[in-house]
Amino acid sequence: NVELAGWAKDGAEAWRLFGREAPEAMILDLNMPVMGGLEVLRRIRASRRHCVVMVLTNHQEASIREECLRGGADYFLQKSSDLDLVLEILRRLGSSPPALSGRS
Repeated sequence: NVELAGWAKDGAEAWRLFGREAPEAMILDLNMPVMGGLEVLRRIRASRRHCVVMVLTNHQEASIREECLRGGADYFLQKSSDLDLVLEILRRLGSSPPALSGRS
């Protein structure tokens, strides 16, 4: 089962939520106030705690996608076309061992 651990209004709050709740998965936007999604992603990976990270964005530039995947994003998804994939990924995570990770 997938359970919502919280909702963050900015990147700093997302980072605090990660530390407090230790979620198995997070959905990050790149353009968040206070701290951008890429910085949150870097901090999550530096923490060495397992968390599947989905970047959900409107950015379509290949360089941004590559930077996110190099930075440790498990998935790079487009808001305009990949929302259905978010649910599919979450369903898969909810029925699989926590170590599941893939790149998209």
